[in-house]
Amino acid sequence: MIKANFLSCYEQVGQFSVSTAISTRQTKLEERLGKNGGNVVTYFCTPEKEVLLYLVGPVSAQEVRQGAEFSDKLTRGLRGLDKTQRLRKIREAHQETFPTGVQAPFDRWHKDQEDFDQRTVAQKLNAAVRFFDQLQRDRRATSANGPRWVTLSKVQLEQSAQRQRQDAEFDRNEPHVVLAAISPVTVREIQAPVFERLAREKFIERTQRNTDLLATVQANAKAARPTVLVVTDHHRATPSDAKKIPKHRALEERDDFQVVALTKLELVRLMDDANLEPVERIDSFDTRYVVLDVTGQRVSTIGQSSSDGRFRALHKGRKISRTQEGGGNLLLEALEFAKRSE
Repeated sequence: MIKANFLSCYEQVGQFSVSTAISTRQTKLEERLGKNGGNVVTYFCTPEKEVLLYLVGPVSAQEVRQGAEFSDKLTRGLRGLDKTQRLRKIREAHQETFPTGVQAPFDRWHKDQEDFDQRTVAQKLNAAVRFFDQLQRDRRATSANGPRWVTLSKVQLEQSAQRQRQDAEFDRNEPHVVLAAISPVTVREIQAPVFERLAREKFIERTQRNTDLLATVQANAKAARPTVLVVTDHHRATPSDAKKIPKHRALEERDDFQVVALTKLELVRLMDDANLEPVERIDSFDTRYVVLDVTGQRVSTIGQSSSDGRFRALHKGRKISRTQEGGGNLLLEALEFAKRSE
């Protein structure tokens, strides 16, 4: 999740993580957002993960910009409002985007929904999507009853192209209709039904392993003990992975920090569960050692290159180290910084 002052963007991508790649060009630090595989859902939220808008599937840069502008304007309009006022503001903002002819049937449909607010988020979302699907079918049926030409003139071709553009614009309004009906809702509440119902991707629930990892980090923080997360490429983290931390004599007999091995997907979920920002992937340094301080906050990410074994660290405050042959000193430095956070 990428946080601005008032707006957050959260991306859900198949079974893959979304990461920020860190690279350097001479003395300039650069960040690039990267994602892999599967269908994607992009959520625009408040920093508290209350959903303002979602976009399903790969969309154009213009659509992303429009979504960000809508969400940013709405977020600013929510400042200073109480819970009831926020609810009204969010729903009104979505209804203001409705195409011509949607508001009246939406009002009738919503009025006829008995005990709507008592339903689960998935039930409410499914009902809203079915309503919008019916609107689409009615619209296309009306269009299909128009004149059909064997040979289309230039004017008729332009009219047909215009209708297609209008249909596409109508289709893009589905998130506004859904959120006008079901808001307020958080990413955690909506991500499963959106992913399965709209993105047609299997949503994988958090496992006991995810729960145990969070509990471990929280227990270390309670004991004022730093944690070193070793991120492995293995499908399942093994005990030997925990021994992969950079070797250094000063680290051999220390017991004031805990090493935890986990997979890339487990790391993504752990950062989300702990309400921390995603861990960066340092360009060309694929293995990662993530250092959490005595409060459970991330202070350093140390990358190791699989091609030549060199190390590089990205520390708190966005300071990136020089490339080094051994990672022991970088890890020592990060651990000392983590202990000073007491």
